[in-house]
Amino acid sequence: MLMSLNKMKYQIAVLGTHQSQLLEEIYRISKDVGKEIALKGHILITGVSTGVSQNAAIGAKTNKGIVIGISPNNKDEFSESIRLNNHDFVIKTGLGYKFRNILTIRNSDGIIVINGSFGTLNEVTIAVEENKPIVIIENTGGCSNLIKEIFEKLNPEYSYIRYVNNASDAVNGLLEMLDSKIDVSYIDGLTDFFENSNENEVNSKQFYETARDIFQKEDLKWLDVGTGPGTKLINILEKIKNRNNISIEVIEPSKVWLDKFLKNFRLSGLSNHVKNMYNCIWEEFDINKKYDLITFFHSVYGIKTESLKRIPEMLAENGIACIVVESHNSALNKIKKSLFPYIHHKELMSSSKEIIEILEKYKINYKVEESKEDQRFYVDNLLNKEDKTQIRLLSFILQTKIKDHKKLISKEVTDKLEAELKKYIKIDGNNNQYISIPDTFIWISK
Repeated sequence: MLMSLNKMKYQIAVLGTHQSQLLEEIYRISKDVGKEIALKGHILITGVSTGVSQNAAIGAKTNKGIVIGISPNNKDEFSESIRLNNHDFVIKTGLGYKFRNILTIRNSDGIIVINGSFGTLNEVTIAVEENKPIVIIENTGGCSNLIKEIFEKLNPEYSYIRYVNNASDAVNGLLEMLDSKIDVSYIDGLTDFFENSNENEVNSKQFYETARDIFQKEDLKWLDVGTGPGTKLINILEKIKNRNNISIEVIEPSKVWLDKFLKNFRLSGLSNHVKNMYNCIWEEFDINKKYDLITFFHSVYGIKTESLKRIPEMLAENGIACIVVESHNSALNKIKKSLFPYIHHKELMSSSKEIIEILEKYKINYKVEESKEDQRFYVDNLLNKEDKTQIRLLSFILQTKIKDHKKLISKEVTDKLEAELKKYIKIDGNNNQYISIPDTFIWISK
């Protein structure tokens, strides 16, 4: 099986002392970290300074990397050679070191610490508050030799921190954490959701019944966007008696999800259908191919709506595409909206109305289909504060950040949740409580 992985670019901050007189070993490690970041295709963030920052930038630029500097000043404090020769872009904040540190962390996906003093320690504390992955290269002096002890005493439960001894382990360790950072809690939440819902089966069944004719096509090329663990694709393939003609390519920005996708397809005996896996986001997918079938199963959330105009040009003759989103009639959709004011949440594109507006703007052919069977989400676990899945389900449903998890079990939120659920709860034949969560299918043709 051919597997193509187009990696997402991460922005990685390398932090440490600005002292220009360093041990040769610190120079080497700093340059090696910059080099590793560049060779792996990611972006280096620096503080536009001498010392660790300058040497990391040299290592990256020597290896054709991209370097962005975030300066505390509104004018050049350091030499032109530091700024011009070693950086592609410099942002002069004029905000001083404290605010610059905040901007550096917020504009970085993760950080690597080499040596450092109080300023670096301040950046580490901000990274913790922002729940960013942190890698400490030990035995490089300064605060890097003290951070492990500080975390052991003050924050032993912080899971996104690693301690290493060389540049290669630092960059690889950070990338592993970045690939899995959001996915761990999200995967648990999605697993809990599927265990408490019939969505996967009902959704797959309706999709297959509507799209049945396309699967008769010889040499069917299918692109699934935001494939996740691949369980929906497996459900659909298992309904097709003669499926030898089907080849699948998937787009998925998470390496963790791709690993689970591949594992699930191997366990199901369907991995021979998978031809390519692209580790990127939809907006960055630029492969010049035509597909007979393009699907988005609850995967348009968060993408740029304008990018949907690309769909028709990617369809082969007589090809179709399907976007599945939560219906505005879904009780879950209504409950989520009522809870959003209580927690920090991502702004997600979930409305079929927004999608249809884009399709009509670009005169794209479409038709809308609502769920035919009763799609259910059983809510007993949401109402049971003692159930360990409650917070994971709430986190998944509301798309919250990890730092907001404690808010989910606050009395204010749980009281509001219970009040909202009571408006929509139904009882099945076994006396189990559920709410209806219908979907909207938007079918697109050339």
